[in-house]
This record gives sequence, C-alpha cells and structure tokens, in this order.
Amino acid sequence: MAREPDREGLSCVLCRLIPETIGSKPTKDKELAEWQHIAGTAYRMVLPDKEAGVDPDAAPFEIYTLDPRFSFVVRYNDLGLPTVMGVKYVERGNGDRVFGCYTADHYYEIDSSWKILKSEEQIFGIPNLRLYLDKKCASI
Repeated sequence: MAREPDREGLSCVLCRLIPETIGSKPTKDKELAEWQHIAGTAYRMVLPDKEAGVDPDAAPFEIYTLDPRFSFVVRYNDLGLPTVMGVKYVERGNGDRVFGCYTADHYYEIDSSWKILKSEEQIFGIPNLRLYLDKKCASI
C-alpha cells in the first residue's frame, strides 16, 4: 500500500529553508499585481542571493518586482521566438541612464553613451519575467 506524502512536514521544511522569501513573496506578488493593473504589464526578476550559503536558513535567491517604466525585454522579430535580453535601467541625478542587460549567458552594464561599464559571464539565463494583464497583449 502506497503511503501518502507528509505534506505538512514538507511545508514545514520549506518554511525553515526559505523563511525570508516565503514571508516576502506575498508582498512581492501584491506589488506585481498592482503594476499589472496600472501599466498592463509587470516584470519580476529572480536572481541568486549573493550571500547564499552564509545563512543556511535563507533562500538561495532574491525576488524583485521591477518598475515597468524602467524595465523591458528584447525579443526576436518573429512571433513565438524566445526573449533575447532582459533590461532594467536607472536614471542618475545628472540625467544619465545606466542599463543592466541580461542575456542567456552574460550581464552587461551600459551607460547613456552606449559604453560598456561592466561585462561578466553568468549562467542563470535571463531573469526578467514579463507578465501581461490582457492575454491579447502577450503576442506583442
């Protein structure tokens, strides 16, 4: 006779493994939903935690809700092809913009004059996830 999995025990283990992420995820989900209703699209970014391994009880990743006014994804020109790059940018006090660009295997920081400030290999793919409020917009 097959034994039922201990779902309560599993959830307790997960809560111990990633307490900060579980605690903040509903807040991040709410932010994401708010941006979807305001802008019609929303972006979530999941990146590895730089301090992973330091605290054994912490999640090995960080979840960010990006402002869609300062985030976008680049796609191939044909329908149905994957995302090429995820981009977020900040505007400095002097008006200059700095773009953080994630490709499948690289991260670049580029300034307003298109000078590459930083270039490093990465193995985590494109962390920007675009969500749509209206399914008709999903093909755009």
